[in-house]
Amino acid sequence: MKALTQKYNYMKIADQLIVNLRTQHRPGDMLPSESQLSKEFNVTRTTIRRALDVLEEQDLVQRYHRQGTVVANPLQRGEFAIVIRPALMKAGASPYYREAAALLAGQICTCNNNAKWSAKLHLGQHTDSGQSFPATVDLLEPDVVKKLRGVFTFHSLYQLGESLVQKNIPVVMLGNGSEKYGATIVPDRERFYREASHHLRMAGCKTVGFIWNHMDRPLKPEERTDIVFAKCAIDAGLCVEEKWMPATLGDITESKGYDLFMKFWEEQSTRPDGIVIDDDVLTSGVLRAILHKQIRLPEQIRLVSHANKGAELPYHCSVTRYEFDISDIVNAAVDAMVKLVNGQGLECNRILLPGKLVKGSTT
Repeated sequence: MKALTQKYNYMKIADQLIVNLRTQHRPGDMLPSESQLSKEFNVTRTTIRRALDVLEEQDLVQRYHRQGTVVANPLQRGEFAIVIRPALMKAGASPYYREAAALLAGQICTCNNNAKWSAKLHLGQHTDSGQSFPATVDLLEPDVVKKLRGVFTFHSLYQLGESLVQKNIPVVMLGNGSEKYGATIVPDRERFYREASHHLRMAGCKTVGFIWNHMDRPLKPEERTDIVFAKCAIDAGLCVEEKWMPATLGDITESKGYDLFMKFWEEQSTRPDGIVIDDDVLTSGVLRAILHKQIRLPEQIRLVSHANKGAELPYHCSVTRYEFDISDIVNAAVDAMVKLVNGQGLECNRILLPGKLVKGSTT
């Protein structure tokens, strides 16, 4: 029983010292001596040494014989996790995730002069529900968390995110999420909706539809992109109806875009003049359906798509698109992470990044 108590004490003390490092100390600060710490925590110096061993294993401190323990610079070494659902790394998914992950890993490994940062993909296991996915990710495993300096995620992490924040591990999310992380990097889709709606209105459209993706969980009103789009369309002078805003559910695939548009086109007694698509993978499916149905763009309907910069869309004419630059998103995410790991505050935790409307033949 005594040995169990001793183990509990040193681990508990190590956890408290980690919190102290990140809230009360800066890199280069000298920690109180082992004797002072033993008095502060009312334990033996042996217990304090074991607690400091934990911090040293995690590269949080450097210990010097007869001199003491110095707080290490957290930017000098450590591992950063990149969390992505495994389905999004497959060939049929949007290349955005693979490209963004590669850019993140490259910047993480090169932006530190000492070259002691590393990055690792954490894909977890496939789950039908996005809400159950975080439980399959191994970030809280002892061998992982002890060297973890920060987490980049493309998905909501729910309870896992809360546990990471409690351990003072910064989380930067690339995309929309309802949780409050250290930082959230968000492509400004509302601006996309405004500019696309205005462009369609100027092109002569009076009505507009919207194809989008619905997350596999209940959405709060502020997360309903169809509601945000409808407001932007109405503000631009366009008429929009609920039946013209169909959504896919769960993981986005080209086949879902194809099936959704085929059903949409066949079931509508009246069709809108224009349509905005919220994802370039869905757009690929929609364009395949348009070619299948021999629909003429822009004579029968005008089309504007979201697209990541450089993405190719399978159509013989140029597609009007609102482009977001992946490198801008990654740069903002890495910059925010560096500041958070270094203990610096952010002016705003939610960082909106604008895109650019590129006019093509489809409008």
